[in-house]
Amino acid sequence: MTTYSTEYGPIYYDSSGNDHRANIVNFVAKFPKRHESVKLQKAALDAFHEAERRYAHRTLGKKLWRRFQSRAIVVTGSWRSFSLQQMLYREDPQRYANPYSSGHVQAIAIDVNTTNKDFQLQREILKNVGWKQARTDEPWHWSWGVEV
Repeated sequence: MTTYSTEYGPIYYDSSGNDHRANIVNFVAKFPKRHESVKLQKAALDAFHEAERRYAHRTLGKKLWRRFQSRAIVVTGSWRSFSLQQMLYREDPQRYANPYSSGHVQAIAIDVNTTNKDFQLQREILKNVGWKQARTDEPWHWSWGVEV
């Protein structure tokens, strides 16, 4: 795990990207490759990892997920810098939150891929480990430790 300092404190990100599937003949990946884009405060990242572990165990199986270390919950967005969030907000204030209140800037929000056939299970597991769906009209947007 690597850290990056911000005005809100350190942001931690997942750098466990070793993926050995290329060495296995005829292996078809169920989940995309693990990557470094999940950047969150430590408690939020720990909760995300727990949700990902539970989800992978229920959909792929503990043994295979541990062996291939693939990303079980596909994250399309996590921490954003204040300046990036400010630019996005200026371009489309209906879609993006004000940078002063955005969970992405505080590193307590994720956006997840909703096209997964097991999305309802993914939602259930995220809720069980403390994530909250930030807005009912945005099923992809989840916040850690924030009441909505």
